[in-house]
Amino acid sequence: MLFLSVPLVAAAADTNYEARVSHILHETPLIDGHNDLPWEIRERFNSRLSAIDLQADTSKLLSPTGVPLMTDIPRLRAGRVGGQFWSVWIPPQVHGFEAVQMTLEQIDLVKRIAARYPSDLAMAYSAADVRRVHHSGKIACLIGIEGGHQINDSLAVLRQMYAAGARYMTLTHSSNTDWAYSATDNPAHHGMTPFGAEVVR
Repeated sequence: MLFLSVPLVAAAADTNYEARVSHILHETPLIDGHNDLPWEIRERFNSRLSAIDLQADTSKLLSPTGVPLMTDIPRLRAGRVGGQFWSVWIPPQVHGFEAVQMTLEQIDLVKRIAARYPSDLAMAYSAADVRRVHHSGKIACLIGIEGGHQINDSLAVLRQMYAAGARYMTLTHSSNTDWAYSATDNPAHHGMTPFGAEVVR
């Protein structure tokens, strides 16, 4: 009987998935790679953080077309999110210096979101930051740029976006840039120009 009970105990332990998942997420941050909340706040509330309470349920806040907000701190907590890449997306139709300014405004908005909720959120700029923030019980806030059009064809701007906190940039969004081809636009550049290779490097 003793020998028969050992496999049963082991099997019961193996099927305690909730406890196993909880242990993993406690030790290793679950990182969401894309969230458009900064753009939604810009569009719906003119970037005024005082107009929204992210510690409350925001699902009843509907856009003019009836689309609810999909993010708030309680839902991030319920999903056990350990790190969130906030997208600082801007429309691909915006180009030039205006694109650079708008991107910097979106980066500023992400930092203001984190500063407004310091008991739940903290900025992170490295893997070590993510681990430190996660172990403190907060959600690590990271910044992702959603299209190469946002650097205005400038490696200097790209470097300054990194200095401002961005930690990824997609090469394109839905339209080609002067140096990279988008999968949802007409083929160009044989995929990428030599300058595009410099951007990647």
